[in-house]
Amino acid sequence: MSKRTVGLVIAGAGVVLLFLAAAADVIGLGAEGSEGFGTRQIIGTIVGVVVIAAGLAVAYAPWFPRPRD
Repeated sequence: MSKRTVGLVIAGAGVVLLFLAAAADVIGLGAEGSEGFGTRQIIGTIVGVVVIAAGLAVAYAPWFPRPRD
């Protein structure tokens, strides 16, 4: 599997995490009776964005050398 594929899979996992954190109340994962964005949702959103950035860095950044196939 190439580094680009691995990076895109990591970024995809970040997108899923970001969606789950941001939409937790709507899809029924949020705390009962909570109003607005909770602390765990904020943390999950930040972690999701960081995972997306890391995945895209692995996939496309020039400072990660690509093995010659």
